[in-house]
Amino acid sequence: MHLRTKHLTLATLLAALAAASGVARTANADSIWIGATTGTPIKADGIKVLRIEGDSLAYTTPSGSQTSKPLSQIAQMASDDEPAFNAAEQAYRDGKWADAVDGYQKAVQTTAKDWVRDRSSIRLVDVAAKTNRFDAAVTAYVALVQKDPTLAAKAKPALPDANSKYLDGAIADINKALESTRLSDAQRSSLLSFELDIYRARKDTANVNQTLQQLVKLGAATPADLAMLKLASAHAALDAKEYSKAIGEIEQNRKLFMDPANQLDALQTLAQAKDGQDGAKDDADTLKDIALAYMRVVTFGKDVPGQPHVAGALLRVAQIEEKLKEPQVALALYQQITKDYGDQPAAADARAGVERLGKPSS
Repeated sequence: MHLRTKHLTLATLLAALAAASGVARTANADSIWIGATTGTPIKADGIKVLRIEGDSLAYTTPSGSQTSKPLSQIAQMASDDEPAFNAAEQAYRDGKWADAVDGYQKAVQTTAKDWVRDRSSIRLVDVAAKTNRFDAAVTAYVALVQKDPTLAAKAKPALPDANSKYLDGAIADINKALESTRLSDAQRSSLLSFELDIYRARKDTANVNQTLQQLVKLGAATPADLAMLKLASAHAALDAKEYSKAIGEIEQNRKLFMDPANQLDALQTLAQAKDGQDGAKDDADTLKDIALAYMRVVTFGKDVPGQPHVAGALLRVAQIEEKLKEPQVALALYQQITKDYGDQPAAADARAGVERLGKPSS
């Protein structure tokens, strides 16, 4: 009796161990469906997905051998402990794009498996476009940057309207990713560049400048980025009435100002700095030099879309001409402003100039 009991106990123990072993294998099992996304793909159970490499999926078969398949042949994937991912894959196969977006976003944000994150981010690019979900496109882009910045560059989302509520979420997602100490300089640069685009769209000057400085530290700032940073520095110096510094920032970085809008901004800053430095003087030659600096703004600015700074520069030239005892020249300029730029702030001072010189505007 004792031996029989011992035998039964041992048998029970062996069965329990076998069952536990089977449970362990099943708990970590993955599945893939091989074939076209339409029709009836063949399901392969009990595999172990290893990674996504470029356009291929690497995995281990139930027999233990390692193999790979092109992702284009993988219609669907599943993992026993990834419910959000599994639901997203099924929704994608069923053409339920909104459900797929939600599932893939959750999978990217919660999974500990690189291959699940990679698969989800790749498919998010597709379903985000189908559903016009910028937030999903951002989730995909940020995840792809952390995998491969070159691959991510092809999936960089177009920005919505500057007032879109999605932009706040995008900035939060990017900043969270930037907290990682595992990012390479190329990855950090890609994320910062995308964040810079958002700040520019929102005309958030303070954050634009801060982000530009981070790109400069990485050595990843483009010439256009550097131009904006130097212009921002010149503007700050101008606001602080550090006129020589403002002039120096522009003069020393002329080669950076290739974009017409930046060139015009640089010319305007130069004129304002020279005006601030010497505009109160009564020396005729000095005042003529300042007027000439503003006329460069006018001449160049007429070819820039929207003609920024032109009306204000013309107004300042007219005021200088009036100070130089050239009332007819000043009057003609005031009249030109009221005629061509009547809807701009400079027009109010121009009308006052016309009235002051005693002749009506045309």
